[in-house]
Formats: sequence, C-alpha cells, structure tokens
Amino acid sequence: MPALVAVQHDPHLKAFYELLQRRHKAKLQALVAVARKLLHAIYGIFRSQTPYDGNKLFPALSRHHEEKGLPLYSSQEKKELAKRERILAAQKQRAEGGAPAMEFTRGYSFSERSSRGRWK
Repeated sequence: MPALVAVQHDPHLKAFYELLQRRHKAKLQALVAVARKLLHAIYGIFRSQTPYDGNKLFPALSRHHEEKGLPLYSSQEKKELAKRERILAAQKQRAEGGAPAMEFTRGYSFSERSSRGRWK
C-alpha cells in the first residue's frame, strides 16, 4: 500500500516505477521494486537520522529535470516539503534542549497534550 501512494505522489518513485514499466515489467513487479526501494530508504533514514531525500532514491530524475530546466516539485509539494523541514528543525531543537518551539497541529500545541494524545 505505501508503494501505491508513493508512486502517485513522489516524483522520484513515480519516475522509477515508470522506468520499470517501460522496461516491460509487470505492474505488480514494479510496485514490489518500489516497495523494496522504500524499505531501503526507511532503513537509511533511521540509521543516519537524516530527512527523506528523493534525489538519493532515483537521482536520474533530478538530472533529467536539471538538463531540461523543469521544476522537480509542484508548488503544493514544495509547501509540504517546507512544512516537513520546519517540523524536523523544531524536533531537533527540542532534542538538543533548546527553547521549545511552538508547533501547532489542528490548532493545538504538542505541549498541551499528554503522551497518550489526550488532553491533560
């Protein structure tokens, strides 16, 4: 299931999936390859403690876009990436013991909630 969503929304994995399709792979075989690539990416993220970077998964797409002068992400995808980066920066600041950053999710700050996700 994550591979299906990734193929729809991540430009790097979508390009990888389409490449496999052009090589006459079956759809299920291509999805399994995407799922395996995602699994390796998740392991690398946990091991190195770095945020997700699609360029590392399928760098041929970014080279192609650079050569053609095309944008890699749509404006909506850029907003989502910026939001993820802000959240990761705040988490890093909290982990280092800095001043707690105020992050809001659906109008409530994380600090107002207990560890079980309910109000104190």
